[in-house]
Amino acid sequence: MREKIFEPLGISDITFYPTPEMQQRAATLSTLSATGAGPAVDAPDFDMLFGATECLGGGGAFGSAAGYFTFLQAVLRRDPKLLTPESYDELFKPQLDQQCKKAFNEYIRSSPAHTQYIGMGLPTDIERTWSLAGMLCEQGQEGGVVEGTYMWGGVPSMTWFMNPKAGLCGVAFCQILPPMLPAVLRLHDGFRNAMFERHDKVNK
Repeated sequence: MREKIFEPLGISDITFYPTPEMQQRAATLSTLSATGAGPAVDAPDFDMLFGATECLGGGGAFGSAAGYFTFLQAVLRRDPKLLTPESYDELFKPQLDQQCKKAFNEYIRSSPAHTQYIGMGLPTDIERTWSLAGMLCEQGQEGGVVEGTYMWGGVPSMTWFMNPKAGLCGVAFCQILPPMLPAVLRLHDGFRNAMFERHDKVNK
């Protein structure tokens, strides 16, 4: 990843093995109650690697907001330093057939917890599918998520979004547990929606 992604993009502060200097700069994790009630309490013993000793495909990287956003922007503009045009096409292509997509959306709707964690707290009537880039919203909603938006998140309640058609991407960092609390997701939704509103005003 350092050779193929980070160095070509000039990113020096994303790694699975943080240096002592990076560890000193790392934001601390805090936790709220299971219902999202405060006050927030430090959670210094939370293991972001979940006991793993090797790099995880789904987590475990340490990095700065600037470094992560640099990567996100590179993917949005299809930077040739990373992938070929054909690989970008595959990256953004929906990967689920109709049967799998139906099962995926039913799974999201199956419980409030699934809607919160897997569905990113979005309304359950929005049809979603999955791509190699992340979850893809095939439908939009007035005042809400825009059609064609890719998104996903991480355990400490960070989220990112990307809409290639609009040429817009963003990331919201948060270091709060439990993951994807509704109140936190509402903040993320407000940020994402405000970015699209500003984009629409600028491009009218």
